[in-house]
Amino acid sequence: MSRKLIVFLFLIIFFSKFNLVRADVVINEVQVLPTGEKFFELYNTGDLQVDLTGWYIKKKTESGTESSLVVAGRLENKLISAGGYFLIANETGYTGSASMNASWPPSNTGVASNNTLIIYDSNGAEVDKVGWGEASDCPSPCPANPPSGQSIQKNGSGSWIVATPTPGTLNEEIVVNENTESNNSNNESTDTGGSGSTNSSSSNSSNSSSSSSSSSRNRSTIKKPTEPKVVKTKIITPKAAFVGIPFDLKSEVFNTVGETFNAGRYFWNFGDGNSKEVKDGTNFPYTYFYEGEYVISLEYYSKNSSQTPKAVAETTIKVVPVDVSISRVGSADDFFIELSNNTNYEINISGWRLLSLDKIFVFPKNSILLSKKKIILPPVVTNFLFTDVKSLKLNTISGQLVFDYNNSSLPLLEPAIPSQESDLPAQTSEISSASYTRDETDKENRENNKEESVLGEDLVASSSRGNTYLPLLASVLLIFGSAGAVYFIRQKKIMKQPGDDFYILE
Repeated sequence: MSRKLIVFLFLIIFFSKFNLVRADVVINEVQVLPTGEKFFELYNTGDLQVDLTGWYIKKKTESGTESSLVVAGRLENKLISAGGYFLIANETGYTGSASMNASWPPSNTGVASNNTLIIYDSNGAEVDKVGWGEASDCPSPCPANPPSGQSIQKNGSGSWIVATPTPGTLNEEIVVNENTESNNSNNESTDTGGSGSTNSSSSNSSNSSSSSSSSSRNRSTIKKPTEPKVVKTKIITPKAAFVGIPFDLKSEVFNTVGETFNAGRYFWNFGDGNSKEVKDGTNFPYTYFYEGEYVISLEYYSKNSSQTPKAVAETTIKVVPVDVSISRVGSADDFFIELSNNTNYEINISGWRLLSLDKIFVFPKNSILLSKKKIILPPVVTNFLFTDVKSLKLNTISGQLVFDYNNSSLPLLEPAIPSQESDLPAQTSEISSASYTRDETDKENRENNKEESVLGEDLVASSSRGNTYLPLLASVLLIFGSAGAVYFIRQKKIMKQPGDDFYILE
């Protein structure tokens, strides 16, 4: 045998083996609803481990638009063992109970109704493809769109069925026995022989039964027990809350087949010594009054009389101080107002108020101030004038003072702590305006008093500096006046009268 022929045969054997391994990986199961439980599953039907390095996966929409779903980098060094399952789901949004082996990015919507999935190997060759619903590229027959909480799955015969999702485990099978009718027919025909052929008929019947049983085992499997519907719950909160500002707390209760619940009893612990029990899953506001990290826990009871929770969840929330400032204002010709968010988190300022002595501007709903960003409010929107700058303030929806432009060096006011039965009291704009007017009046009085005091001190000081010689002059005049008075008195006493020179003699 020539060397070229040996090399040629070796290449044929090598590539035949490679193609065999490649063809062993198939799409085994797909779930498209609910959103948090979307996934698709690969299955290695062969006897060799398969390395998915360099492989990638695309999807097609109903209109035929093809896009990338899982790029090659996400399958780098990923392996599927022989007879193993490989689960692929949303990187951050998957809430199913099974563990992912790979993921598509959060920015991708993932698999959906009327889609087609196509797997390519590292050479760009198509490995497997499946479409469902009204997909534009669908190998016949095309399985129907699975309803929420269900998936399409390959059964033992290679057909697609709709059943309870089984991510990472054996697909659910329906018991079938295609040979039962033919077996009964064969048994009946063998029983028509005479008594002399009884043993032969019995033997044939036994062989036929054995063959039928073997065929039945090859064509059907025992139905997999349905997994229990496990109830789960989760807490939905913002990334951070702010001191003294209410935020919405939300909860979701669902099971492993996509059913959601609302009725029941919910016990909340907010981690700051406070708790609350509600009779349904409606959203509600909550407020923290001091910064820190708090653990929020939730217990869900399916019945009001239940003593053991059906599901439990907990999460940690960070509470940070409010640091929003009126960082800049415009001139008299263009009196804009600039707000700055100095925190690392975005703030919802819906319902917040800009106040002056006689004006109020309320931020509309869905007003968001991004982290470390600024917004500029034009005067045509706020209707503020340059004369309002001396009394310009920023308040939260609950009346908490956030920033005083004319007195920005003062610390922020502490919010009033409400009773346990109520949330933060909302202060009316009239009260807020009145309080700020009183503050301004007090400030003006203080400034006037200060000016008068300074003026008086200046006058006294000036008088003292200009008349320092007066005491000395008064002392000199007093001394000379006294001396003069003594002199004249003495002169008056010693003045001679007529006849003082004569004496009377006897």
